[in-house]
Amino acid sequence: MPRCFIGLNLPPQIKAEFSQIQADLKIKNKDSKITWVDPKIAHINLRFLGDLDKNRVNTLSEELKALESKYGPILAFLTGVGAFPSLKNPRILFLGVKHKNENNLIKLYSDLGPILNHQNIPTEDRPFIAHITLGRIKEAKNSVEFIGEEMPDIEFKIGTFELMESILTPHGPEYKVIQSYDL
Repeated sequence: MPRCFIGLNLPPQIKAEFSQIQADLKIKNKDSKITWVDPKIAHINLRFLGDLDKNRVNTLSEELKALESKYGPILAFLTGVGAFPSLKNPRILFLGVKHKNENNLIKLYSDLGPILNHQNIPTEDRPFIAHITLGRIKEAKNSVEFIGEEMPDIEFKIGTFELMESILTPHGPEYKVIQSYDL
């Protein structure tokens, strides 16, 4: 069964920016136990779906077409480095993302909920915080040196959202687009 999620793939210039910020963090944190995300697969995760059988993937793929061309391109900004649950107790390092003008990113996220509920796919109750994961910290007491908390906003545009499959390999996850939808 494919392990699936719905996400926003990033334009090349944002993956390059991600890669540079991550490289700076790696230098500052060379003694910390952090599993870094491969810049080639960096994305904004909208909804993690878990393992879905082929029939459910096909049905969901069809239902998601109802959201196609409903939003227009999403204008967004990288806003700096942050951490979940907090900078004082970091477990996940991320690049923050905020949207510009129309709140199309939040509308898309919200509109996915009823479709997933119709498919009996559980959704998370916590609020959506748009971000791009840089790395995961393996030890709770790891100290982390941050950079970029106050970097200038970097604007970018996203024109599609994707139903994706996550394939776990010994070298980390690989992502495959199942279906792409115009915004």
